[in-house]
Amino acid sequence: MLLPILRRALPCAVSLRRSFHVSAPRLRIFDPVRSEDELNTLLMLSTSRRLPLITLWSASWCASCHTIRPLVQQLVDEQARRGLLFGFAEIEIDLSSTASLASLYSITSIPTILAFNRGSVLSDRIVDARKAKDGRYLTLWLHECATAR
Repeated sequence: MLLPILRRALPCAVSLRRSFHVSAPRLRIFDPVRSEDELNTLLMLSTSRRLPLITLWSASWCASCHTIRPLVQQLVDEQARRGLLFGFAEIEIDLSSTASLASLYSITSIPTILAFNRGSVLSDRIVDARKAKDGRYLTLWLHECATAR
């Protein structure tokens, strides 16, 4: 009698497990955001866990975005090992389901790195690709985001 219920619940549990992976204790690196609902869910998760959410706004055709993504992920992982925990998600704005998000958060160029803390956008954002590729600048920026609590 319990087996049919578990079988119905399993696909949901598998999809939830697939939506993020743990790269360090309590650190979350999420799959790319492809809808407004997904971003709202991540904002609620980061708020409930009291973790800033770092977002990389990108497009599939953006070469700089492909270069910056692994660098930002690596820095977020390094900061986690040092005790500063964040969530990280990439938001692909070249999809029709996310185009409204770009205007909602005033994303005028890509790549843009934007931080959320407690559900609110932090005022400092990185829009210059040269700064986004500078590991030292990004590390200082992440520290500022962590202390903006």
